[in-house]
Amino acid sequence: MLHLFEKPIALAPADIPDAPHALRITIPENHMGHFQDQAFVYRLQDQTCGFINRCPHVNVPLDLDDGLFFDLTELLICRMHGARFDPLTGARLTGPAPHGLYKLQIETRPEKTLILGWVKS
Repeated sequence: MLHLFEKPIALAPADIPDAPHALRITIPENHMGHFQDQAFVYRLQDQTCGFINRCPHVNVPLDLDDGLFFDLTELLICRMHGARFDPLTGARLTGPAPHGLYKLQIETRPEKTLILGWVKS
């Protein structure tokens, strides 16, 4: 299921950190229909990756609002119940989450990175 924002979110490529760090951003609407929710983006293996900051298990922020999204093995982790997700695709690897994360649709250009919307992974 693909959802495009009415207006893409533009970021400067220099603002997007390398994993295991991530930049939290506000998005206009999320998978639950709520407005002004959070997502996070980072660079990994020359790719810009990003996901809505909600665990599909209990709909809480993965990072518990402190900006820490990765475990010691550099997998994405929901720090509430320990679900692990692939950092490139958002696919669920282990834990109680019923499916993967909602992945941001990202277009990378030399002068800017555009967040176009999201898709369920």
